[in-house]
Amino acid sequence: MARWFNVAGPCKPEIHYMLPALRRVPTVRQLVDQRGSRRGRGRWYRPAMRSASILLVACCLSASACTQRAPRSAGQDAHGTTVEVLAKGGASWDGAALPAYPTTAPEVTVVRITIPPHSALPIHKHPIINASYMVSGAITVVTESGKELKVRAGDGFLELVDAWHHGRNDGDEPAVIVVVYVGSPGAPLTVEK
Repeated sequence: MARWFNVAGPCKPEIHYMLPALRRVPTVRQLVDQRGSRRGRGRWYRPAMRSASILLVACCLSASACTQRAPRSAGQDAHGTTVEVLAKGGASWDGAALPAYPTTAPEVTVVRITIPPHSALPIHKHPIINASYMVSGAITVVTESGKELKVRAGDGFLELVDAWHHGRNDGDEPAVIVVVYVGSPGAPLTVEK
């Protein structure tokens, strides 16, 4: 029976590839490196890059940070692997609909941002879809209209797209966030006001 990479929903060993995360890390790097080559632009490319972005977030997260809070939506497969959905949806945290996914092969960028204690980021916006995971510390995200989202270690959220906002760390420890951006190649990740 043919198998394929699952890009949505629970994995089923009889029809999906089931590889331990640590074995997939080198493969993800190869997929990202092939982004610019014609060989990497086959039918499998877009679903594989979606899987790659999800896997990159999972690999960036520490196991202890993932288990500090009660699972929101967890399941265990036949191999004992637990999957917890941290953020999922078609709208950012403020309820605004996400823009259409790029029609071209996407470029995936994973960044780690550290905000020092008692400081704030400048007002900015993201022109492309992005999802965040709070590794440690806590921040308050504030929109231009004053709407606030408090985020603490272990939280995942879909960030605002094309909306002015800033993040503020009111705590006594650095706030560390891993952000996965998915958009058209060459698109800026952040634009400051």
